[in-house]
Amino acid sequence: MGGSYQEDSYRQFQYEEDLRREAEEKAQEAERERIEAEEREIQEARNLLESHDINDVCNAVIKYPFLLKELKNQKPDICLVALKQNGHALQFVKEQTPDICLAAVKQNGHALQFVKEQTPDICLAAVKQNGHALQFVKEQTPDICLVAVKQNGHPLQFVKEQTPEICLAAVKQNGQALQFVKDQTLNICLAAVKQNGQALQFVKEQTPDICLAAVKQNGQALQFVKNKTLKICIIADPFFYLLKFISIIIVLFPLIVLSLFFVDKHTILPLKIFDKWGYFFFEPIIVIFGVESITFVILFIRWIILKIMNKKVNFGLFILTIVILIFSILCFTIR
Repeated sequence: MGGSYQEDSYRQFQYEEDLRREAEEKAQEAERERIEAEEREIQEARNLLESHDINDVCNAVIKYPFLLKELKNQKPDICLVALKQNGHALQFVKEQTPDICLAAVKQNGHALQFVKEQTPDICLAAVKQNGHALQFVKEQTPDICLVAVKQNGHPLQFVKEQTPEICLAAVKQNGQALQFVKDQTLNICLAAVKQNGQALQFVKEQTPDICLAAVKQNGQALQFVKNKTLKICIIADPFFYLLKFISIIIVLFPLIVLSLFFVDKHTILPLKIFDKWGYFFFEPIIVIFGVESITFVILFIRWIILKIMNKKVNFGLFILTIVILIFSILCFTIR
């Protein structure tokens, strides 16, 4: 019995291994065929370079821009056609002109790294297309930097001389760029968190206004608030705290009704029970929920009504309520 089971397991293992090996061989064969087909196409494109038909040459360099380096007679119009399709082909152009370089960086800003002689116009065109091209600008100007960060805030990290205007433009485009601001100001931080609340994690000196703006934009920014106040928490997730409030009201409603409206000989016993034990049952719940003042308000109103109705008032419970309220608020503030 055991031997039969082992044989079946071995056959199953061999079958799975054969399937895996067969799949790998098919994949390798498919990859070989793909490479061979691509080599044939490249060779066909190389053959077109010898053609006297400019359209054939253009089609070849459009499909495979690197073939520009194999082209013996690089005409400007052929280079332009190739660069308008792939700016990186600029690295294969033997004789660069302003027009050729401009066409390259307009198609791909990163092609600026292959420009031999940079001009302000070429650099501006490059950072307009891709702000990250700022890292390849040899001579930065405020205008070039401003255009770059307006296209993408993150290239602020490549700005050599930051100004408040450049930093503000960067964080307005992308609040996360605040991490690259060397000298943070209130306005810059506010603009950053208004664009992206989670940029609060990069604010060096948090203020209530900055924290409020952050959680208004994105409630999840609450995790980065160092000094969490009830107001900030409620703004961050008002629905959550509304549910907490409603749940407390639902729990206390029967006792509120008994305490405020049905004070007669039929409800004296429940009232006494509430006076003696109710507060101590529900105070922990309210402290956890963070709305301690609700209990105080309920008991204070109850005390006033009973006073007006000339009913016997438990002054000891009233004083105890005030003491526990102060203690609860202190605990909540510390928490």
